[in-house]
Amino acid sequence: MAEEVSWSDLEKLGVDPGVTARNAILRYSKLYLSYREAEILYGLEHRVIRRLAEESGALYRIEGKDATTLINRAIFDDYLEQFRQPPKVRKDAPHPENRYVQAKETDDGDD
Repeated sequence: MAEEVSWSDLEKLGVDPGVTARNAILRYSKLYLSYREAEILYGLEHRVIRRLAEESGALYRIEGKDATTLINRAIFDDYLEQFRQPPKVRKDAPHPENRYVQAKETDDGDD
């Protein structure tokens, strides 16, 4: 399971402590992320981020004295979208779009 995100982690990313953690992460909009930034942003373990980034082709390895690896967030996000599952709707629950219509029909019958 991924580590819990702390304010010290968000401060390292340059996030203002005056906003909620969720809003801070949603507003975080760098194009290239380090592994640590991606772990905080996506809430996934390092090895999962690494595997998915390699599979997606979103890795940029910079070699040399200051070697580093960056993840292209746009490519990574597009790759993650293929794993999205459609919402499950219970048969006994009303569809959200039909709530108004169902409520109106109930009100009309009471007259």
